[in-house]
Amino acid sequence: MVEGVTKGITYKELAHLLHFLVAENSRLEMQLGTIQLSDSLFLPHRCLSLLPNDLVNVCRKILGVQPEAPYIYDELESPSNCEYSESGELTGATFFKIVEKITEDGSNELSNSLLYTFPLYASPEKLLDTLITRYSVPIPSLMAANERQLFISRKIRQIQSKVTGFLKKWITLWPEHFEQNTEVRDCLQYFLLGSVNDQDPLIRTNCKAILAALFKVDEPDYNYTFSEARVPEIAHLPKEIDFRTEPLLLWHTLEIARQLTLIEYDYLKKVRISELLARRWERDGKEENAPNVVQISKRFVNGRSLLIYALVNQPDFTNRVKVLKKLLEVSEECLKIHNYESPFTIFSALKSDACRALIRTTREMKKSDLHKSLWKKLKVTYSDDFAEVRKEMLNNHVVVPCFLPLRNELARNDNHRKDVTPSGLLNISKHKITAEIIQKITYYQNNPPPFHRVAVLYDYLAAALFDMDDKELLTIAKSLES
Repeated sequence: MVEGVTKGITYKELAHLLHFLVAENSRLEMQLGTIQLSDSLFLPHRCLSLLPNDLVNVCRKILGVQPEAPYIYDELESPSNCEYSESGELTGATFFKIVEKITEDGSNELSNSLLYTFPLYASPEKLLDTLITRYSVPIPSLMAANERQLFISRKIRQIQSKVTGFLKKWITLWPEHFEQNTEVRDCLQYFLLGSVNDQDPLIRTNCKAILAALFKVDEPDYNYTFSEARVPEIAHLPKEIDFRTEPLLLWHTLEIARQLTLIEYDYLKKVRISELLARRWERDGKEENAPNVVQISKRFVNGRSLLIYALVNQPDFTNRVKVLKKLLEVSEECLKIHNYESPFTIFSALKSDACRALIRTTREMKKSDLHKSLWKKLKVTYSDDFAEVRKEMLNNHVVVPCFLPLRNELARNDNHRKDVTPSGLLNISKHKITAEIIQKITYYQNNPPPFHRVAVLYDYLAAALFDMDDKELLTIAKSLES
């Protein structure tokens, strides 16, 4: 009989339990005298609530309660799954511990770290499976009715709300994971349809919200922001178009700055988060794995060449000086509207060998105190370490960022920090930095410039097919000013 009752229980565990019960009984007899307890106090859930945690499972086996399947999120925190810095900051953790913490503590920083970087260490299928497991929190056996209600309201509902919020953000930021006929979409949809008719109204609401976000993936991209709701300012158009005149001299300085801003933004908004991970823009297969980041680099080269050509293509000395001054004025207007990419392109063009060869033109430009100061400002803003432009972008409402410093920060973080800690845990410190930079970029993508597109000027400045190299441009410049 003893063997039947204690099946699955070691004798050491049973001895520990009996010793505890004898000691507890003696303690109560001394305190209360002869014990007169009602039968209601011996209900299983009441008995279990009086035991230490390490004896609860032993008693559940004795009482014939079915053993519960191990729940991965019941694992206690230890050095094997979490690491902290001396200041108490979480620096490393297992994948499951990160999911557990973002659905309990509600740390936005840790949640963003997972949201923006998880493809580096987990597939979309694994993340979804982990979130569904986290959503389906089991209720411990033999809980009293009041304990059960508290556990549901204070524990389960909070976790489910966090999981729901994370899923909606995931669908918004990574729509490619949820396109039709993908395994992740089918799995999530199956889970939601099984829960959408749940008796709990909160669960029904959460599931409907996720389903709505899921169906939006198939809709055309009609996301509007406040800046788009504003009426753009009237474009500055020339009184008449003279195709023999260099467009930089024909069009208003502010309008050139606006069209450059629209061009740079159009390139930026196409970049996907996946392109910004693991330096994909500089590795084999970059054209397939980071096509839009590669296009930004090509746009910089082509735009720079176009501006150089606009300068060296002026055989008339006076016009060359005018174009040079115009480029400096355009850079200033771009900075005023917080477009930090185009001034960098202009600055790079003016530092080219071809422009340096135009010594007379540069000397004439510097006779103007205004343009001399604009040139000095560009040199300070776009110093080699990009410290000043990073400061400017940090302190202002950025319309278009200077992309190279952001890309360099991602590369530097990836080069100098390992993906995992020495003990094999995910390096949260590294992934937080990556997530912070990518979050900035996604924020800029969702704030389009409030300007009209002027097709004729936009198309000229875009110059997607302009591919004249520096040697050719230098040859032209030398022929103008030997």
